[in-house]
Amino acid sequence: MCQQEHSNGIRQQWEIRPFDKKAQFDCPGCESNGLAKEQRGKIPYAMLPFFKDGVSPHHRRREFDTALLEYNIHPHQCGSHDFPHFTFPICLEEGNDGHTAAHYISKNSSDQWHCGEHPLLTYLECHHCGYPVQKTDDVDKMTINCPRCDRDLRFCYYCSKVSGKLYRPEYSDMTQSEHCPNCTNVMDDRRTSIVLRSSINAHDSAYCPNLYACYAGNRPWESKSRLDASVECRCCFSPTKASLLPHRDLRRNIELCPVCIQAIGIEESGSLKRLTREEMGRHFFAPIGRDVTRKRYQEVNPDYCCPSCGTRPANILYWLVACNEAAYFGMLEESDKETRAALEQSLRREDPVPDNFLECLELLMLVSKHLEKESLIQALLEARHVAPHKLADMPFDKLINGLMKLVVGSSVSGKALFFRLESIREEYEDLRCRYRNNAECSLPDEQ
Repeated sequence: MCQQEHSNGIRQQWEIRPFDKKAQFDCPGCESNGLAKEQRGKIPYAMLPFFKDGVSPHHRRREFDTALLEYNIHPHQCGSHDFPHFTFPICLEEGNDGHTAAHYISKNSSDQWHCGEHPLLTYLECHHCGYPVQKTDDVDKMTINCPRCDRDLRFCYYCSKVSGKLYRPEYSDMTQSEHCPNCTNVMDDRRTSIVLRSSINAHDSAYCPNLYACYAGNRPWESKSRLDASVECRCCFSPTKASLLPHRDLRRNIELCPVCIQAIGIEESGSLKRLTREEMGRHFFAPIGRDVTRKRYQEVNPDYCCPSCGTRPANILYWLVACNEAAYFGMLEESDKETRAALEQSLRREDPVPDNFLECLELLMLVSKHLEKESLIQALLEARHVAPHKLADMPFDKLINGLMKLVVGSSVSGKALFFRLESIREEYEDLRCRYRNNAECSLPDEQ
């Protein structure tokens, strides 16, 4: 297994053999280019820490220089002269005289690549050999050649933001498409339009149900990973990772949930459709096909918890009907009292309608729509119900308590939702405080 992963470029060579400082491992650039073993450059295991983590200024004048002399290693490039490629991580800088200077970079205490000469630069890492690659604004639209292993790398929309890595796509004859070797989702060259994946080998494909804290789970119709590749999703950025579910179950799960119908949408003839209120009313309460007695809301088990949004659809449907003062579903007009009464009786639950139900529902939808923190805060400022200036007298904890009635907190999606909300608590309360008092203040403990 380990040798196969190494052959596929997933596992490093030094991770599959006994550590021996006197031994040497093959240069990954020479290996990936198919050089014969006797032609490949060699890196002594004694220099593995510098190879993996870079050369910090502290080590530059002591251990590293001593090792270079001891093992007769070039300070930058591989010893093989078949083609130029680097070994130890460096930053290249072109001087005013037209010459290019090189200086070493290293990982900091947060395990992030850092250049002391250019502290504002940020880096992604080659998934296959660990070499740092400078991050640019259009990195998600480029193919980048790794300076060390010479692989052509691409940005994975679903997992690169989480892993901080770039990948060489793997081509699948079965799906006739390129996949990320880490999360196994299909990789696109440019994400300029939505590409739905419903037709790609659905029988052994999987999707992530983490709607609130996963780039794949937030777009399950676009993403599609291998069901046998991993138990947990590798794209989730919440502490609790979601378990992958069979992609064949996605449509059914969304069709039974009023929240996911709006937040995710339904794939129809290659397009993604989010239902209007009138369409959602017909979807749940109108007869299905020719059977006038069969309606979709009747198929929703009262205890069923949606794996994507974490709500109980039966509760949401009942609450939407119960607070239908403005006819939330277009087909349920006030004059249709018999229909309303029958629906409320069939959907009635012991749980009362939360006092701030519509505010909580809007907040839930905003979190599902905006995965980036800055985007979510901006959306809250423009929200209809939950903008801080409209809820100046409602503490953030009251919103959280309301959401706990909508979402099953023990579910993976519930945990992800509250993780996201905790990340904006300080900013939200600061804005609410400013709107309430028009000045900076210290909020008391409010429950």
